[in-house]
Amino acid sequence: MRSFLTRLLRGRAPTAVLMYHRVGPEARDLHHLRVRDDRFEDHLDVIRRYADIVPLTEVLAPAPRPRVVLTFDDGYADNLNVAEPILRARSAPATVFVAAGVIERGEGFWQDRLAALVLDGHYDVTHIEVEIAGDALRLAVPDAATREEAYRAIHTRIRRRPPAEIERLVADVAAQLGLAATDLRVPHTLTPDDVRTLAASDVVDVGSHTMQHPMMSMIDEATQRAEAVESRARLEAWTGRAVPTFAYPYGAADAFDATSVRVARETGYEIAVTGVAQRVTRFTNPYRVPRRFVGDWDAETFERRFRGWIDA
Repeated sequence: MRSFLTRLLRGRAPTAVLMYHRVGPEARDLHHLRVRDDRFEDHLDVIRRYADIVPLTEVLAPAPRPRVVLTFDDGYADNLNVAEPILRARSAPATVFVAAGVIERGEGFWQDRLAALVLDGHYDVTHIEVEIAGDALRLAVPDAATREEAYRAIHTRIRRRPPAEIERLVADVAAQLGLAATDLRVPHTLTPDDVRTLAASDVVDVGSHTMQHPMMSMIDEATQRAEAVESRARLEAWTGRAVPTFAYPYGAADAFDATSVRVARETGYEIAVTGVAQRVTRFTNPYRVPRRFVGDWDAETFERRFRGWIDA
């Protein structure tokens, strides 16, 4: 009864926007961004039992039946090679948000390169010394456990810094370890040709995720604007299609600000999504659309969480 009355007052059925990143079998997943492909299939089957899957551009339209929007952040190659065939087989629309500058450079995301350096590199160094925002850190790296601690300590602090500073830090770590970040194996990202192929899919739209994937609230307005404008220009040039949607990198409440929202609106995007876990309602700002993070959950766990998201 409560669910029915709440929906009646809202004038619409519940809508949930889901946030994925990677789909596939890769074992290491330091930030819990990967969902196994068999589990992703299970997720889609669960969703179909309770809701319609609709494109992101329809997220704020009223509908009598619960709806779900599927999104993927960053632009990893498995979005095309693994996720797209699964989506196509089930006629499930989705939006893949691509960090165009990262894709164009072709070296992988900085966190993947840093992890490969610190965790996988063969080196005899026992400590790393870095300076982040004026704070000096001396981190022990003699074994696997301390290496992971060191990586997480650096990642937590540097992710809030501008892209140029992050790149300098990665280069500094590589130099201290006597390694080249470009020589290490990192998860593959899409290429510009892959983005073109993905955009030609019957079930996938490509959205903008900035150029360099910065935390928008940590950069000035001019740089935010350049990130939003240049990314869309690149994606539209690669795909020959309009790119009306945008995702704030990292997406947490402190990762973007009022300036970011205004920039997204003024630069011509129609919808911008966050990583803030809230309900979509008829009052949702189209430039602050919330999303629900999805982990590598089995069908039972996913169903329990999903029903909580769509039950009023």
